[in-house]
Amino acid sequence: MKMPITQIHIADIHFGAIDPEDQYNILEEQFLKPISKIGFQILSIDGDLFDRKFMASSKAVYYANRFVYACANLCSMRGATFIMISGTESHESGQLSLYKDIGNLLPIDIEIIEKPTFIYKYGMTILCLPEEYGKSKQYYDNILKSRVYDMCFMHGTLAGGVYGCNKEDLDNRRPVFDIESFEYCRGPIISGHVHKPMCLKEYMYYVGTPIRYKFGEEEPKGYAILISN
Repeated sequence: MKMPITQIHIADIHFGAIDPEDQYNILEEQFLKPISKIGFQILSIDGDLFDRKFMASSKAVYYANRFVYACANLCSMRGATFIMISGTESHESGQLSLYKDIGNLLPIDIEIIEKPTFIYKYGMTILCLPEEYGKSKQYYDNILKSRVYDMCFMHGTLAGGVYGCNKEDLDNRRPVFDIESFEYCRGPIISGHVHKPMCLKEYMYYVGTPIRYKFGEEEPKGYAILISN
């Protein structure tokens, strides 16, 4: 009998949008401590760890590092997989490269996703999609229709999640994905990018952001726990 797989998804943390120490303290109390009591198999940061590009000596990078290594330690203790997906270019700014040596420092299964990648974990094929720009429908079809897969973790625009983006447009500089884009996917699509948690067309989910860091974001904040078979 196949055992259920517990996944934890968090996205759009935006370290540096407010005081980074405050951000870390909130995440420690409201995310790290609660998930430390859960036996999970996958922890995924689905894009936008950072708010913008920072000096390596900045408080934002210091506290982002503390957070990432705390997540990595939790994964290492559980033998869980840690996934980090690159988000919006103006936010992430290539800074996930800071964490490429984690696997040399900790006994951990880590995937840092900066280009579309299929990974195989716990008997599941997972498509990981970072946010990319200026591609084409043919480019995405070659990925999305290349094989059957069980779920998709991504950062980007899902049709219906953003005003004016109501249908698939993969030729757009900022592509819009719809449920038909994932016809070869047998399970849910979990995405970062939109800060409001929501479910679109039954199978596409936005995680939302864990912290209310600006006016106009009055919707619930947090992270997602998914149990899959």
